[in-house]
Amino acid sequence: KTAVALGLPVSLAKCLTEMNNIRNKYAHKIEYIITDEDAERIDSLIMSVPVDDINHASLIDSTLITSITNLGASSIAFMNDIPKDFPDNRRRICKLVAMAFCISNLGAFWLLNELHRQGKLKMGSTKMAFKPSWQVM
Repeated sequence: KTAVALGLPVSLAKCLTEMNNIRNKYAHKIEYIITDEDAERIDSLIMSVPVDDINHASLIDSTLITSITNLGASSIAFMNDIPKDFPDNRRRICKLVAMAFCISNLGAFWLLNELHRQGKLKMGSTKMAFKPSWQVM
């Protein structure tokens, strides 16, 4: 609630809250095993974050954001390289790591936009500065 009151978009706060719920489950029961439902709940929240919530000052090339919000954890390359015979629980933990990376990137992109909007960060548009790895040749 405090983060939202300070300006964090509700959509991003929901992602953080759900990730914290998983952390709480581990904190109270160290042998807790993350479920597919746990992982899918967070991933669907990531994929429901509106681009305009993150890129509200239009500072960043929106393809960087949509690559995360369209694919969720699958947007992170190592998720596609996990061996087929990898144990389910380890796969879910990898997905949790990928989702944490997605959420942290969305948060960083939001913060850059917010600081720029407030005039606390002086920089030109990053639309040309950052290129998704699939566009770099």
